[in-house]
Amino acid sequence: MAHWNSTLMLFYFLHILSTAFQVNAHYWFFPRAPGVAFGLTPDYGQVVAAIHLKDGTTVPIARIQGRPDYQAFMRKRTTSTTHDSSTLCRWFSPVLNVLPSALGLDVNICHHPDVNSVKTLLGTLKVAVESYLGTNFCYAALSFDHVQKNYEESVAREALRALGVSPILGVIQAAKCEILSREPRGEPDFDAPGYEIPEPRTVLAIDYSLHWFNVGMYTFDEGVILDPVEGTVVGPTIEKDNQLQALKESLEHLFAKPPPEFNLPEDIHQLLVYGDDSHNEALYPLLENFLGADLVRNANISTSVFDGVAFLAEAAHDYMNDVQFEEKVRPHFGCMWRSKLYRKPGHSEL
Repeated sequence: MAHWNSTLMLFYFLHILSTAFQVNAHYWFFPRAPGVAFGLTPDYGQVVAAIHLKDGTTVPIARIQGRPDYQAFMRKRTTSTTHDSSTLCRWFSPVLNVLPSALGLDVNICHHPDVNSVKTLLGTLKVAVESYLGTNFCYAALSFDHVQKNYEESVAREALRALGVSPILGVIQAAKCEILSREPRGEPDFDAPGYEIPEPRTVLAIDYSLHWFNVGMYTFDEGVILDPVEGTVVGPTIEKDNQLQALKESLEHLFAKPPPEFNLPEDIHQLLVYGDDSHNEALYPLLENFLGADLVRNANISTSVFDGVAFLAEAAHDYMNDVQFEEKVRPHFGCMWRSKLYRKPGHSEL
C-alpha cells in the first residue's frame, strides 16, 4: 500500500508539473496585455519605448542613450554570424536561451557582441517599461531603420529573445511607422455604398536628426497597403560633416534619377519630416527648392520622437487581440507565470 501511495503521489506530481508547462504555452483566453514597442535609431544610441493600453491611451516611456559598443554596431558596414560556434554553446544554447530570463538572470555568454550591445540597451528600456507596468511583459514589437536588413534584424530579434521577450510583427521600418501614425485608424469599408478605391498616393519621408538623415519614397496602394518605392529606400546616412549639404546631394540624385514611371516632384503627394532635428529652420528652404512651396507648407512635421513607436505599440496591442495569437507566437518559458498581465477573464488588466 505504501508503495502504491508513493506511485500515486509521483503520478500526481508529474501531472501537476506537466499541466504547469502546458499552461505557460497555451492560454485559451485573449491576452489583453498592453502593446509594447521598442524603436532602435541609427544615432549614438537614442532609443525609445512606448506602451499602448487597452483603454486606448499610449504612454511614452523612455529615451535612452547606448554605450560605445552599441554605437559601433550601428555604424558597422560588415556582417558576421550572430552565434558563437563553440561546441559548448551549441549544446547549452537551448538552456541558456530559456532559464536566465525565467529566473531573472543576465547571462551574456554564447551571444555575439553585437547582440549583447543591443541587449544591454533594450534591457534598460525593458526595466523602465516593467517599472511603469508593475510587472513583466512577454511580447514586444521592434522598429528599426536598418542598413543591412537581414543581419541587423537578426541581431535585434535575438537581443529581445535573450531578455525573455518574444518579438512580434517582425521588425518594422521606422519610416513606415511614422507615415502610418498620421493615417486614419481602421480599415476602409469596401462594401459601403459609393465607396471608391483611392488612387495610389506617394509620400516622401525624410528622417532628419542631429547625427543622421534618411530619405525614402513610399506609396499607398488602394489606400491601405504601404510599400517602399523600389530603389529609393537605402537606409540612414550617418555623421556627415555637413549634413544639410549631404541631404541636398541625396535629393539631387533622387530627382536626377527618379524611379521608373515617376515624375518628380509632381508624383509626390505628401511630405513627411520627422526625427529629433525635424524643426531645423535651415532644412525647409532646401526642401522648397526641390518640392515647391505648397508641398512644404502642407508637410506633416513630427512633434515627438515617440510618434512612430507609439503607433507600433498600438499595432502590437491590436495584433495580440486574437484568440489564436499565442498559437502564432509562443511566450518564453516562465514569462507568463511571473506576469500579472496574462490572467483569466475578469482579472483587472492595464
